[in-house]
Amino acid sequence: MKASLYRVLKTVLALYLISAGAIANGSWSSRDILVQTHLDLQTVLVSASFEEEKDFQRIEKAIEHLAESLDLSYWTLGVGDTLTDDGKKIFYGVRKAAKDLEKTEGRLVELAGSLEEMFAATCSIAENEINYRLGSSMVLDEQAILDLLDQQQDKEIDKALENYLEAVEDHSAQEIPDAIKRCKEAWKHARKAPQPENCELIGTC
Repeated sequence: MKASLYRVLKTVLALYLISAGAIANGSWSSRDILVQTHLDLQTVLVSASFEEEKDFQRIEKAIEHLAESLDLSYWTLGVGDTLTDDGKKIFYGVRKAAKDLEKTEGRLVELAGSLEEMFAATCSIAENEINYRLGSSMVLDEQAILDLLDQQQDKEIDKALENYLEAVEDHSAQEIPDAIKRCKEAWKHARKAPQPENCELIGTC
């Protein structure tokens, strides 16, 4: 465990500086949220005492999976809520991390905030992609999604919206890993939808 704590301490300062910069700028992207979650979990390992060695190991595994999702090759540089074609791997890493945290026996209440942050980050990625394809910037609450489905959008957008709505329902039922999976499906379907008409003007196609 001492070697693990040493690795944690080596990275805490660097991650803190990254997240502090996002706070100072007042612009939190999905990647910023995941960086902060990664930092928070490492702080738990450093500062908390563990009655169960397995809890320590599970949180450590969650940190490793989150680190995988922060790989810069998955993110569009300068646009923290937009992913590259390999971006689906982010959802896999975050979902694995959420599953690891849910297995902890004595820390689940303490880790609830980290689980919420993981959902918020993946939800924001999906919402951003859907809005981009729609050429809008709306907040996709339940009523907005139902209204859009009534209007019968592109079939891939409709599938994206349906999965997004299911993600919200899974979140309400405290099924965070399932909600993250639904966010991934929403993002994947949105990526298959046509580019917005003004994509050449804004330089995204």
